[in-house]
Amino acid sequence: MFGGVIFRHHTEQIAPEFWKTAPIERHVVEYQYWFLSKDSHLLLSHRNQRFNSKYNAFTVHRAKFDPWFAKLAEDAGATIINRTTADNVIKENGKIVGVKTERGDIFGEVTIAADGVNSLLSKQAGLKEELPPDAVVLAVKEVIGLPKQKIEERFNLGPDEGVAAMLIGWGPGMHAGFMYTNRDTVSLGIAINLHVACRGRRDQGSKGQGNPIDTL
Repeated sequence: MFGGVIFRHHTEQIAPEFWKTAPIERHVVEYQYWFLSKDSHLLLSHRNQRFNSKYNAFTVHRAKFDPWFAKLAEDAGATIINRTTADNVIKENGKIVGVKTERGDIFGEVTIAADGVNSLLSKQAGLKEELPPDAVVLAVKEVIGLPKQKIEERFNLGPDEGVAAMLIGWGPGMHAGFMYTNRDTVSLGIAINLHVACRGRRDQGSKGQGNPIDTL
């Protein structure tokens, strides 16, 4: 799972030169860090022109990237079973040998619980305890449409160049956030500490005052 940025180093070990065929949005040439308060901000950035030739990372839309990535797995011999929920694990002699689904049992030499930080399968298998709310953040993302030329103008980018930003602070309970430039959209997300959300505390709006979010 990722919010919209994939890095070259690890991904190309699975799919060499994936950027030549993958549905990528932009290659990242600048990383920004926004330290936000209600009415001020500190912005740190690193731009590297070498990333125009020796790519470092890319922004993608998962709705486009995931099917492409799944096809690579199928071409390598994997079988993908969509719309199937793994309800529980299957154990034999104390070893997990598969999972139970509404379509029947599936067996394998290795079972990987890839159902997120709040993995229900891991809990059912007795491998993981319930996480306390103050140890978890809830992230939400909105994709905002902007013309390609407007994105490049506002972020001082060349054609197909992109920016990836990490947000810190701003708002009650806000743990972090992110901003990624895509080809003709901007992905903007925030992550709120779950114990704050459970108490019903929410930010008072979708915009701050005097911080970079306003410029979008």
